[in-house]
Amino acid sequence: RLGTLTDHSPKAAELAHRLEQRLRVDPPEEGPRVLVALGADLSGGEVWFIQPNSLHGDAMHAAGVLNAVGEDVLGPPSMPVEQLVRLDPDLIIVISADPDLNEQGKQALIDGFGALPTLTAVKDGRIGVLAGYRYLSPGPAILDFVDALEATVAGLMEPQ
Repeated sequence: RLGTLTDHSPKAAELAHRLEQRLRVDPPEEGPRVLVALGADLSGGEVWFIQPNSLHGDAMHAAGVLNAVGEDVLGPPSMPVEQLVRLDPDLIIVISADPDLNEQGKQALIDGFGALPTLTAVKDGRIGVLAGYRYLSPGPAILDFVDALEATVAGLMEPQ
């Protein structure tokens, strides 16, 4: 509808088709259990995450991963650190809104989970970072999130 209103109908139709094709998938039956965390500051005793019942939750399915959270979340998507320990995800992907995050900044985010050495993702060194606001966008950049998540997970799953 916006494409028609702004005289961009063909481009809008193509984008709508890409979104429908890429995001309209059922959750995978198997695959790594991934927690996509919104930052890595655990000092407050909680972690914010991508909930399964969201557009980004659908994007996780499109990337071929299972959301470690598993069940729909009502209200703010945060959990106590103790719940994260119980979930024990295979991988953790941290999203930072900072598009200019350097390697030291990325490592600091990864190290933020080092306070939980019993987590499988920590023990196996399977924590990745996606840096840039576009990964948080509910707009067309959601497709960038799917592609980046897919590539990051593949890289983390390679034998080390």
